[in-house]
Amino acid sequence: MAKQNWMMYFQSIQSVCPWSYKSYQQGRILIRDFDEDEIILRDINWDDRYDAVVYQYAPWDCDDLEYIVESLNIESRNCEYFFSHPDYTKGLNNQTVIPVVIQQDRAQLKQIRHQRALAKQINNTNTAKKLDS
Repeated sequence: MAKQNWMMYFQSIQSVCPWSYKSYQQGRILIRDFDEDEIILRDINWDDRYDAVVYQYAPWDCDDLEYIVESLNIESRNCEYFFSHPDYTKGLNNQTVIPVVIQQDRAQLKQIRHQRALAKQINNTNTAKKLDS
């Protein structure tokens, strides 16, 4: 069974997930073997000890993972779900070497997205002002 080098992985995806490497270094990403019951329990009782939980060795192919993650996202109030699979290359070849389900704090992701959108808007405004000068 393949093993994922998580330190190298999180370092390699900084362009698409800039906070993950630092979060991993700080011990705020928990790596667990896949357990469907644990995913549900953590979702119900989500706390802010971790920024994300990665459930490695998910037992499904890409299509099944996509469907399961979509279903989890519809049902969950506390978390957002993503997946990675060695055969799923739509993410600019940032996939893991093993199938995983990723569980993240929905509120934290919403805040990060808002901050990034605001920073982009400010940057665009500053660029437009420079062009007008």
